[in-house]
Amino acid sequence: MHTHEAQEAIFESLVARDYTFGLNTEQLTARQVCKLLEEACEAAKHVEGFSGTTDALIDKLHDAARAEFNDLTRWQSYGRIRSYAGLKAELPDVAVTLANTAEALTWADEYAFDVMAEGVRKAAADVTRGVRKAAEAEVQP
Repeated sequence: MHTHEAQEAIFESLVARDYTFGLNTEQLTARQVCKLLEEACEAAKHVEGFSGTTDALIDKLHDAARAEFNDLTRWQSYGRIRSYAGLKAELPDVAVTLANTAEALTWADEYAFDVMAEGVRKAAADVTRGVRKAAEAEVQP
């Protein structure tokens, strides 16, 4: 699978879950960047080596990003891209860091960890789960 095919498959799963909530491109993009912050903080909680100050900031950022991500009215009324070129320049850095982290895990246990394939699998499983209702759990892709 080419990486762009994996990217498309993951996004198609988001759409299949009806997780775009009628947001326009800028609103959806801004909301997904917020989700990226939340997920990065969750990943950071599984490693040691941060200072106590950084750990506390990770916890605060996680909680803030989760709360803002889950506030759908926020994204419906506001959410925009400040710089398409800037965002497109930074996302490859995110991809490089993600790939390096996944490959480092491969070194650790000699099990090939294909993060994009796992992302496709996770996104497809999320379609089956559907959108969680607020009473059941927080809304998260």
